[in-house]
Amino acid sequence: MSFVTGLTYILAALFAIALGVLTILAGARALGDVAWSWLLDHAAGAALQIFIGACLVLVAAHFVKLLVTAQRAALDLSHDGLWGTIALSPKALKQFVRDILTHDVGIEEFRVSLRRAEDGLIIGVRTGLSSDDTVTEIGERIQRVVAERVSQRAGVHVQRVEIVVGSMRGSRAAEHAGGG
Repeated sequence: MSFVTGLTYILAALFAIALGVLTILAGARALGDVAWSWLLDHAAGAALQIFIGACLVLVAAHFVKLLVTAQRAALDLSHDGLWGTIALSPKALKQFVRDILTHDVGIEEFRVSLRRAEDGLIIGVRTGLSSDDTVTEIGERIQRVVAERVSQRAGVHVQRVEIVVGSMRGSRAAEHAGGG
């Protein structure tokens, strides 16, 4: 789900709940005199206004349900086992990828993101490298190791591993000589 879609659902839910509650309160005469008080002079008019308010509250609930469903479906990492569902939380998968990057690849500074794709999962890694490193070699190694380990150990199909090198630090030789 995109940010704009999520924001639209939130704003629509807030608008509908506010309008619904105000309509119910006006129909119950809790707000005093309102511009359309002539409608409230009849029991049917007051009931109609309360009904419209209740419908608006239900519309708000629908938008909240859409938001929650979209959030859950965004990263559904579950499999049906013999005796029920086996689910892997996005938090656990991110931690697993962090462990792979730290222990198997040997990089220390990075950020991991997960996105759902049509045919699996897209794992994003943002990191900084030394100027001694060959970006394409390190990037391809990260892609290969992360995709293989996640597929083997977590049972999740990895469609892509996207690498972004956000910084290039000085050479390791210079760091060791200066810090040494």
